[in-house]
Order: sequence, then structure tokens, then C-alpha cells
Amino acid sequence: MNLRRGAPVFVRIVKDARTLELFVEGAGGRFVRFRTYPICASSGALGPKLREGDGQAPEGVYLVRPRQLNPASAFHLSFDLGFPNAFDRAQGAASVADPYPVFGELLGECPVHAGSQAHRFGAAPGMAELMAGDQPVYNVYSHEAVETVLKDGATFSSTGYAKSMGLVMGNTILQMDEPEHGRYRKLIQQAFTRKEMERWEADIVLPIVHHYIDAFADRGHADLVNEFTFVYPIHVISVALGLPEVDLPVFYRKAVEITNMAAEPMRGFAASQWLYDYLLPHVQERREHPREDLISILAAAELALPEGGTQRLTDDEIIAFLRLLLPAGAETTYRSTSNLLEGLLTNPDQLAAVAADRSLLPQAVEAAVRWGPPLTGISRTASVDTEVCGVPI
Repeated sequence: MNLRRGAPVFVRIVKDARTLELFVEGAGGRFVRFRTYPICASSGALGPKLREGDGQAPEGVYLVRPRQLNPASAFHLSFDLGFPNAFDRAQGAASVADPYPVFGELLGECPVHAGSQAHRFGAAPGMAELMAGDQPVYNVYSHEAVETVLKDGATFSSTGYAKSMGLVMGNTILQMDEPEHGRYRKLIQQAFTRKEMERWEADIVLPIVHHYIDAFADRGHADLVNEFTFVYPIHVISVALGLPEVDLPVFYRKAVEITNMAAEPMRGFAASQWLYDYLLPHVQERREHPREDLISILAAAELALPEGGTQRLTDDEIIAFLRLLLPAGAETTYRSTSNLLEGLLTNPDQLAAVAADRSLLPQAVEAAVRWGPPLTGISRTASVDTEVCGVPI
């Protein structure tokens, strides 16, 4: 094992098994298990940390820098993680209930800010800053500045995602620039025609949605996230892929693990490999015996190329897309649906208007996506030195 001083390590502590696993960075930047140690003694019990001083170890993922090591501690090489953990803080837990006033302040000061602005929200640096390493980070806030970045793919590349999402998902459309992006998009779009989406709505989405709502409708109340908005998108994807119903529980679990990869990267990597091994036989079988499902359409998709010949999706490309579909499709749907329901339930007049006139539903959905978008930012990597609204990048 080629270890070097200062190289990052990944430590995983499993409470119920009382073990500490040490992973070191190996070839290709992937972390491999170096050694497992038994935990001789610990404070607290199983369960999350709820408050300072409760004796519990926080759960989550932490970036621990040398300055956090505590040489005065009675325990060997202890370090201060803080509470809540760094990932939760980066996501706004316990600190950012409403980010928009701060967004407004930042925009009022300047359309482009250099460096992490997480401190303005009372949060730790986000995953984008952590993954950038020593590279400078810029935050773009105004419509003009965002439009400048997103419309200039030659200057602002999507390839930076290869070092983050790409490590787990594979080579997906998320990290592609033109012309590769355009060709891949035309192949993928063949599975999402208006006719196919109408079939999804009637045959897949509505029955599944009714299934979950019927389970709590008579009760008169529900935890809408755990009982509805978080579970139905993954169920829809499972059925759309034509997967066996008996596999839904384990598919759901792996989907949650890969979606939560930022909080638990090693479990996310393991889920990614499991999904590859699980989906590959289904892809290969659909090439030989196509059905009316998403995998079959992707396996048969073909694009005529301007220079002659055709292009089809490889097995790896199909699986990479299907893995990406879980966080990109299921997670955004769950967040959007949750935000829509929160908006309607906290504004009874709006809920009453939609209930009285169902033709308002499309407007309500579009308004909810603008009012509470499932994502508040995306990343691009500057491929050359440039300027945005007068700010050197």
C-alpha cells in the first residue's frame, strides 16, 4: 500500500458492530479498506446525536482537517466533529430554514462572489466546495450571470461532475459537453416521448400514487414524506424499468443508498456496484427479448449520425443512466412534490382553489417548482480564464 504523509483517509465507525474501518486512497482515487479495528469502549448508545453533551457520536460524513485534532484529549488522536455534522450543515440542517433572504443580500452586493459563501448562511462549506479541493470556487447569483454561464458550454464545462457524480454513476449525460451531450440526449429522449409519458401516467404513476394515498386516506393524517413523497418515485421507476415486484424492497434500499451517497460515500459506492450487477442481466435480456418498458426502449434506441452510420447505447451507458435516474429523477420528484404539498397545506386558500378546479394543477406544479425548487444550484468548471459580469474567473 503506497501511503504518503498527508494523504486523505476515510474512517467508518459502525456502532452496532463496534468496529472502526480505515480506508486509504488507492489507484484511481478510489478508497480501499486498509484495516478493521475493534472498538473497545465508547460513550452513549445506538442512535443519533440529538444535542451537545448527550454522550452520543454524531452520525454522518465529516471532513476532518489537522487543526481539528485535539492533542489535549485523554483519548488518542481524538478530534472535534461538531454538531450537527458537516454534511447536515452543508445541506442547511438546523441552520438554514429559508436561504432566500441571504440569496437576496448576496445578489444585492454583487452578481458573482469569489469563494465559499456558506458562512453567510451559518453553514459549513457545501459538497461543491469540498470536492473542488484547491481550485477557486465562484458563486453566480444574477439571472444575467447564470445565463452567461449556462449558455456558454465551450467556456463553462460540465466535465467537472466526472470527479464527483461520475465516480459513483459512471459516464452520464450530467458530465457531457457538446457534441457528445446532444447525441446522448437524442438517444435518451426516445424513451420519454409524449406517448410514452401518457402511458406511464395511466398505467404506472396513477395506480402507484393511489396505492400509497389509499393507505392513509381514511386515517386523516400522515407523514407525507415517509409515507408518500419519498417512496412513490422509486416505486414508479422500478415498475417503469420492468423489474420484478419481489425485488422492490432491495431495489428501494439500494436506490436510497445511492441517492444519499454524499452523506455515506462508501455505502453509495457499494450500492452503485450492486445496481450495476443487478441491472446488467436485465439490460442484456431486453436486447434479446424486448418488452414495453424503459430498459427495452433504451436498448433499442438508435441514432443516425451526420457522418454516416448509427449510434446505440452500450450496456454501461444504459446502466449509468438508470443509476443517475434515481437521484436525478426520484429525489428531485420527491423534493418537488413535498414542496408543492407544503405550499398548498400552508396556504389553505390556494389548496381550496386547486381542489375546486383541477385544471389549476399544472399551474400549481410549475409555481411550486419556482417557489421551492428541489435544487438551488448546479456546478460548471471554467475551462479557460474568463470573466462573468466583470469578475475574473
